[in-house]
Amino acid sequence: MSKWFGMVLLFLFIAFPGVVKEGISSGLEKSFLVLMPALFPYMVVSQIFIKTGGASVFSRFLQVGNLSKKGVELLVPSLFCGYPTGARLSSFAYNNNEISKRELLLLFSFGNIPGFGFTVSYLGGVLFKSFRFGVMIYLSYLTASVLLCFLFSLSLPRQSTQSAPQQKCVSFGQALTEAVTESSLSMVSLICFVCFFSSLIHLLSTLRLPSALGVCLEAFLEITYGLESLAKFYGIMPTVFFAGFSGLCVLFQSLSFDQKNAVNLPLLFTARCLYGIVSVLIFCFLQLLAR
Repeated sequence: MSKWFGMVLLFLFIAFPGVVKEGISSGLEKSFLVLMPALFPYMVVSQIFIKTGGASVFSRFLQVGNLSKKGVELLVPSLFCGYPTGARLSSFAYNNNEISKRELLLLFSFGNIPGFGFTVSYLGGVLFKSFRFGVMIYLSYLTASVLLCFLFSLSLPRQSTQSAPQQKCVSFGQALTEAVTESSLSMVSLICFVCFFSSLIHLLSTLRLPSALGVCLEAFLEITYGLESLAKFYGIMPTVFFAGFSGLCVLFQSLSFDQKNAVNLPLLFTARCLYGIVSVLIFCFLQLLAR
C-alpha cells in the first residue's frame, strides 16, 4: 500500500509542478507569518526554562497522577508553548533516557497541545473576534491535557524513568545559546513539513472536491492552513476539535523528533482524536457555565 501511495505522490508532483510551486509558496507564507511568530519564541523560552532549572521548581510542588518529576517538568512548559514543543521536549528527554517509553507516549498524546498565544490571539482574536472565546478554548485544552494525563498516567508504574545521569542546570547565557541553536534547526524542519503538506493541499484543490469535504481535508492535513476556512464554514466546535487534534502535519512534525521510533502512529492518531473530543466537551461545559 505504501509503495503505491508513494508512486501516486511522485506522479502528481511531476505532473503538476505549477500547483506544487504555489503550494510551497503558500506554505512559506504561512510559516513565516503564522508559524514562526506563534512557535519559535516559545520553543526557545521553553528550552531556557528547562535548561536553567526553572521547570524543576514546579515539579517539587506539582503532581499529575503517576507522572515522574521529569514528566511534570516537561508537561508544564508544553502546556503554554504549543505543539510540537511538547513532543520535542519529551523526545529529547526520552532520547537521553530521562523518561520511560510509556511516559513518552503519554506526553506525546496529551501534553502536546495548542499554545496559549496561538489559541487566544489566533483562534480567539483573529478567527472568532473574541479574546474571551480564545481564553475559554485554551482553558478547555489545558483542562483536557491535565485530566487525560492524570487518568492515563495511573497505568504508569511509579519511578518508571530509566536510569540516567542527572542533567545539570546551566547559566542563562549558555541556555540561551543552546536553545536558539536547537530551536532554529527544529524550526527549519517544521517549515519544510508545512510546505510539503501545503503542496498536498494545493494538489487536492485541483480535484474540485465538494466544499464541505475540502475544508475538512485542509484542516486534517495542515492545521494552520485549514483553520480559517474551517471556522468560516463550520463554526467554533469543529475548529476546537481540529485544533486540538492538530492535523497530520503536526503529528509528523512531532514524530520527526522521535529518533528511537518509540511512538506508534496509529496509537498517537487515536489519542489525538480522543484529546480533541474531550477538549470540545469541556469547552461546551465552560460555555454553559458562562451563560
